Amino acid sequence: MKIKSMLETVFEVFAEGGSLVIERQRDSDGEQFLYHHSEFDAGDEGLDVNINGKYDSFEQVFQLINSKYPWFQLHLESVHQDYRTYVTNELIKKLNDQYKTSKALHYSKEVLEKALKIKLKFDFAPIINGLQNISIEFFNGTTTDYEYANLSGDYYEESEHRDVLKIYKTTENLDWKTIKCIGTLHFSGSTVIVKNEYDQPIHIFNSEKALVSTSPILSSTKRWFYQNVF
Repeated sequence: MKIKSMLETVFEVFAEGGSLVIERQRDSDGEQFLYHHSEFDAGDEGLDVNINGKYDSFEQVFQLINSKYPWFQLHLESVHQDYRTYVTNELIKKLNDQYKTSKALHYSKEVLEKALKIKLKFDFAPIINGLQNISIEFFNGTTTDYEYANLSGDYYEESEHRDVLKIYKTTENLDWKTIKCIGTLHFSGSTVIVKNEYDQPIHIFNSEKALVSTSPILSSTKRWFYQNVF
């Protein structure tokens, strides 16, 4: 049974007097991608542009646009969810290769964020490998026991009567050990496993006997990166 052909817009950029559009066409033979580039000349020259083409993959036709036009500085109207991650990664590559400051997207940043459902940032970015700076504090000592008693009847200056909290310390043997490392945290019940970049365990301990803090590993220079917005 032959499937009826379906056509949907998967990428759309508007500019003053023109547009760049990619459509996905699906039928029983598979899918193809149609490219439409149109420009309207409002002057007397009549130099209108209409370019159309058919391609086997979204990546192929998108790179045709990406290599020729500053599409991210125009009005990105929409990107289909199937291609948002790809388009976003290509955007980040282009920004970091050619545009070194946040001024590059002064006018188009909010439009890009809305269409791609992301938050764009220009800062010291977390290194994207999953590793973190990890600090582990192990408690090796005994607990400290206290006794206390509320005693009345003590008099201070101007004969002011107060309830006094007196604390009697009975034992104290505190010993903390701190380990700092780089890795990833994994949990199995109350057991915490720290693994290195080769996915090998380097520390295993009970979460009830340690305090763990982490922080991302940041790049040495500022660059463009993004966070998904759900």
